[in-house]
Amino acid sequence: MTKLFRFTKLEDTFSCNFNILIDGSPRVMGIAQILDEWLKWRRTCVCRELSYNLDKMKKKLHLLDGLAVILLDIDKAIKIIRETELEADVIPNLMKGFGIDEEQAEYVAEIKLRNINKQYIINRISDRDKLKEDIADTEDLLNSPRRINNLIAKTLKEVAEKYGQPRKSELVGMEETETFVESAVIPDYRLHLMLTRHGYLKKHTMKSLQSAGELKTKDDDEIFMGFECENKSDLLIFTDKCNLYKTHVYDFTDTKPGDLGHYLNSELEMEDGERPMFMISTTDYKGILFIAFENGKAARFPISAYETKQNRKKLINAYFDGSKAIGFMLLDETEDPDLIVTNSLDKAAVFKASLIPLKTTRTTQGVQLLVSKKGSVLKSLARLAEVDVQDPEYYRIRKVPAIGYYIREHSLEAKQVSFDDLK
Repeated sequence: MTKLFRFTKLEDTFSCNFNILIDGSPRVMGIAQILDEWLKWRRTCVCRELSYNLDKMKKKLHLLDGLAVILLDIDKAIKIIRETELEADVIPNLMKGFGIDEEQAEYVAEIKLRNINKQYIINRISDRDKLKEDIADTEDLLNSPRRINNLIAKTLKEVAEKYGQPRKSELVGMEETETFVESAVIPDYRLHLMLTRHGYLKKHTMKSLQSAGELKTKDDDEIFMGFECENKSDLLIFTDKCNLYKTHVYDFTDTKPGDLGHYLNSELEMEDGERPMFMISTTDYKGILFIAFENGKAARFPISAYETKQNRKKLINAYFDGSKAIGFMLLDETEDPDLIVTNSLDKAAVFKASLIPLKTTRTTQGVQLLVSKKGSVLKSLARLAEVDVQDPEYYRIRKVPAIGYYIREHSLEAKQVSFDDLK
């Protein structure tokens, strides 16, 4: 069922554009904000409706108050009307005779002759007390936000009872649903990944690698890095344009030793001319990434900086773009290995990785490791344990920035090519 929900329209998601005009200005809002704004609007509507009804009730009460005054002496009212010579003087004379205002006098004057009797007038003014109670209740309602909210809720219930229909779907909480986990049906096994300089990814099972002969590459291509990992690992691929492409190892099929591999530029839809420079695999995003730049700086930050809640496949500005990266290295969080760098002035420096302060942001420019003189640039970065260096303490630095030490004859000369290979 979870596979049916995942791969068919039996269960679906859709996006909503909650760009809403509020007081003439567009705003992007969430469900809670929309409900708040709707309640504000509904309260305004209810208050305007109540105010309108209150004005009508007060006007009616005012007229009935005038009629009540007439009840005291109906004969007098009839006499004033009968003895007034001009029609225009009827209203002023009633106002003067009973001490009522123009609206009340107009209301009295409009009563038909057949209705100018005590019973009619008593019947009309008998609901004055009820009207006064309604006016007092409406005024209290207008001044009570709680009562207005209750009125809105009551109206909604009445609408639901009148027009509502039984729900055809079921509302359930997220914790009650089963979600299809793609990795649950994906086999996990140990394998070996390799990356060539032209951007081909080779994925070999341990068994096929053991029985393999020479691994095939293009004539002008070569494998420059590789490592063992799990099939369910996340794969992070760094490029020379400071982009990071996130994918899964299981997204790539196993390759045979005679295959060129998966061309990452096409598989990951990279930009024109973009070149993969480094890759790491992880299942928990634990570890420290060490990057060295041509300008002599180095940066160290946790790879958790690349962990995202959304399944994003491309991260721009994955690392500092102010200088070309010449070396990447993934370090364990608990280790502090000796590293070695060389520059174009044939200088080298051996140092502890912890000499470079640990930052939290992936775009950090780091700190100056080797001072750049005469336009010199860093050329290589490697672990000291992986390089045959005579008298490594001679190249040791204990603070940064440093100027480094000239490479002694024969001490690193034979390893210069391997340094480039480890970039």
